[in-house]
Amino acid sequence: MSGLAFISYRRDDTKEIAQALYLQLKQDFGSGQLFMDINSIRAGEAWPDRVRERLDEATVVLALMGPGWLIAADKYGRRRIDDPTDWVRNELLLALRKRIPIVPVVMNHTENLPNPDGLPPELKELPLAQAKILRLDSDWTADVAALSNLLLQFGLFREPVPPQPAPSRRKARTPALSHQELREALEGLPEWEEWVDSLAIEYPNVRQELRRTFTFKNFPEAIAFMNFVAPRFEERKHHPRWGNEWNAVRIRLTTWDAGNKITKFDVDVARMVDDAYREFKRGVKTDA
Repeated sequence: MSGLAFISYRRDDTKEIAQALYLQLKQDFGSGQLFMDINSIRAGEAWPDRVRERLDEATVVLALMGPGWLIAADKYGRRRIDDPTDWVRNELLLALRKRIPIVPVVMNHTENLPNPDGLPPELKELPLAQAKILRLDSDWTADVAALSNLLLQFGLFREPVPPQPAPSRRKARTPALSHQELREALEGLPEWEEWVDSLAIEYPNVRQELRRTFTFKNFPEAIAFMNFVAPRFEERKHHPRWGNEWNAVRIRLTTWDAGNKITKFDVDVARMVDDAYREFKRGVKTDA
């Protein structure tokens, strides 16, 4: 069986952050290896029973801790963490009793960790010293990728990565476009944008890409365009990272051989894609 990461959080503290983290980790592991209450419990299910059931099955608990995690209080000013009925308190207590590993995930800096002296006696064993940082600025992508890699240690698994082709020596020697060269290239590619991303399997390296999203009338037309342009990628031996969501096709271009940088090859292929799109749309209008 695979592992299961249980995401514990306070809704009035890190709800949006927990949701963003869940959605990004879902790209690596799928929803079956992750549990977050509002995403994983179907309408009509018994909420407490479902939470306890999934916590029993968890191989790791990600405890998100924002600035209000420890000091959150009820309407009478009493701290929730001291309340025997508090969900977050009981999730972590159960994990400690069952010796399920807990990874505290603190926002922005370890200085924002709860003060151990402020924890209830029952939670003194929380491994705060082993906390991971989730920075909410430009380092978010790298921190999520690092957390994704950490989850592999707790039994979660990703789909096998297909073998990569040998890099082209010619492309490997091609320099990345300078900032000015890229700016000038984008002037002739107004629908494209520079995009920086980090894939978990490539962490800590980041990739620089050209990205454009094409929108079509419906799903069959979007797939027809992908089939239309795919042979042209193959002819040039320069393949995209792309995907389809209903009527949209998003294409990302980078020169993998040159360390995932934007080179002249990506600019040339982006122009080819634009030409192919115009040709495809003319054909669609003719057929109509």
